[in-house]
Amino acid sequence: MISFIICSKNNEQLEALNHNLFQLVTIPYEVLSYDNQDNKGICEVYNSLATKSKFEVLCFLHEDVRFYKNNFTKSILQKLLKPETGIIGFAGGRFKTKAPSSWFIDNYCRKNFYQLKKDGDLMLEYENPNNETFSQVVTLDGFCLFMNKKVWQENKFDDTSFSGFHFYDLDITTQVNSSYKNYVCNNVEIAHLSMGNFDKNWAQNCLIYTEKWSKTLPLAIDDIALQKKNRLEVYYHYQFIKKLISLDYNKKEVIQQIKVFLKIHLKPILALKLYAKFLLYRLIP
Repeated sequence: MISFIICSKNNEQLEALNHNLFQLVTIPYEVLSYDNQDNKGICEVYNSLATKSKFEVLCFLHEDVRFYKNNFTKSILQKLLKPETGIIGFAGGRFKTKAPSSWFIDNYCRKNFYQLKKDGDLMLEYENPNNETFSQVVTLDGFCLFMNKKVWQENKFDDTSFSGFHFYDLDITTQVNSSYKNYVCNNVEIAHLSMGNFDKNWAQNCLIYTEKWSKTLPLAIDDIALQKKNRLEVYYHYQFIKKLISLDYNKKEVIQQIKVFLKIHLKPILALKLYAKFLLYRLIP
């Protein structure tokens, strides 16, 4: 009933995940994995493996994911029977800014997973203020994504725009959100045994995603007051520019983002003050 699809680079992790699934999955399933030593993009790998899948439910997951309870798929499969269901994951956002950002927008997240920390401990990341079994979101983190094959066939991973390993998840969930409802599942115990890598490739793909969906964003599940929405746009765009600077990103792109930021977000007097502040970074000749 489920095809588990994995882009792998670590045989030990893959074997551990296979064992985990063998112990806990109580329905017919298959595991389709690709040993990605040639560094193909995750979108290309996922699309290729999904084409070969024999079941009608697909689960795209990282090899460092672990589940903790028998029959964990039951509630997910029941939710996928509903025609409005798009993609189900375990961490996502109810608001996605027009400004460059990840799915994580403070106070608008829904999360249910254990995260491995730098000290080796697992910490529960849980945000479910309405005590829901499934919380509707706009975007999802890609460490584990369940969907019907029909949904994937209509919304395949964009292996043209995203050739690496970042923002493929926000991209496909943004696409699916236009026709279906995406959810965070809150009644399955799952762990993600690695942390994100917010490097130059992450920043580059963030810009690609932002440009691709510029006419669609922002997106929100909740009604957000215009003033509050504007504050979020200012904050996350500013944080993104700071991230570019910390990464020593391409100077031309940093300057362009500063110009966009000043043009969109700030009154003239504040713009001048912030422009002067950025001069301290010696970015502008």
